[in-house]
Amino acid sequence: MLARLAGTWSLVVVAGVLGCGSNQNQAAAAPACEAAEGDLPMDATAQTWAGEYRLVMVATLGDSAGRSVTGTMQLEVQSEELQVPPMGSADDGTRMLLYGSTDIDLRTILAVEVGALDSDDPLAPGVLVIERAVELDGGSSTEITIRLGSEANRRGVTRFDGGYTALFVRQASTGGFAGNWASGVTGQLSSGHFCASKADH
Repeated sequence: MLARLAGTWSLVVVAGVLGCGSNQNQAAAAPACEAAEGDLPMDATAQTWAGEYRLVMVATLGDSAGRSVTGTMQLEVQSEELQVPPMGSADDGTRMLLYGSTDIDLRTILAVEVGALDSDDPLAPGVLVIERAVELDGGSSTEITIRLGSEANRRGVTRFDGGYTALFVRQASTGGFAGNWASGVTGQLSSGHFCASKADH
């Protein structure tokens, strides 16, 4: 079981719609998502996160500030040979543990789509969960990043510029995880926070 840090995050239903415009992923009664703060505990891992999630992304900076979007995200365990960095990459404690897809509409929050989000190809998935061990003075810590877009996640291709949309996990529990996100083309265009709750919770 993953420990939850101080500070809480939750999904609650609020009346009305955050943002504007028509969007199939945006319900009339949209779930609100509270910002998560802090860092993951040192023993955190994404190894047990396979499953279906309800994903909420809230924009707080950029032209889309005040909007939110909701969708589903499916995560599966990556095969062992694809969990390690591609041949020729330095092993810095990085593991690509999970891959999957999502139907979330990033256009609503003006986030960049870097390839297909619904791709379930393990070599170029729409969603890729990247876990990295970071050495600190007091020991090692864990960073978990969820990168969106099949072109951003295409195995064996190193991208030095171009668009990006990534989720950075700050809190996790058995019911899901939460954190902040950022998106842009070279420089940041929009950002905010997100919550992902397990479909069976």
